[in-house]
Amino acid sequence: MGLFAAPSKNRTVRSLSPIGSFIASSSSLVEWWNHLVVFKEAKEIAIAATLLWSIWRNRNNVVWNGTCSTANHVYLSALDLLSQWNKAQLKIASNLQATQLSCVSTWQRPPEHFLKCNVDAAVHTSPPHVGFGCIIRDSHGIVLAATQGRMHGNYDPAMAEALAIREALSWIRNLHLSSIIMESDALLIIEALNSTEPDFSNVNLIIEDCK
Repeated sequence: MGLFAAPSKNRTVRSLSPIGSFIASSSSLVEWWNHLVVFKEAKEIAIAATLLWSIWRNRNNVVWNGTCSTANHVYLSALDLLSQWNKAQLKIASNLQATQLSCVSTWQRPPEHFLKCNVDAAVHTSPPHVGFGCIIRDSHGIVLAATQGRMHGNYDPAMAEALAIREALSWIRNLHLSSIIMESDALLIIEALNSTEPDFSNVNLIIEDCK
């Protein structure tokens, strides 16, 4: 049964885990795995996947390095690896949440009688296109209008941000709004828009069109 055949040490590793009882009912690794994902909880599936990798790593150590860990060590190593992975995912999620909260907390209201339009763009590769979003708020933070869209094509991030700003300006013009502050996290594009110096980058035509 692939990785679950001899040597007997692998069977000992499995017996230590909560998924060992599943082995007898399956004739192949694929069948075993398909049964596992249907009948077991996510936690047990994660243990199984990590255990497979640990058995495979131990097998490689035997073949290539001439070293062999005990069944208990292989099993405990799998649990430790899974624990480290779970902690890493929690840290990533925590950092992402902190970044999102930071972005929200640093938004500043425009002056009285002004509006602010926030623009953002994202580059997608399959199929190649740019997605963008715009939102207009007043000096009290009240949302007055919002829109989103996409532009098909293969663009780099700088071009995508410039195109998104141009689309936002066209949208604002059609809404007949004025006294608007444009805000974007694309620092280089904002600097180019505010600059009076000639721009020789590949986004020059878009920048000039925006101006």
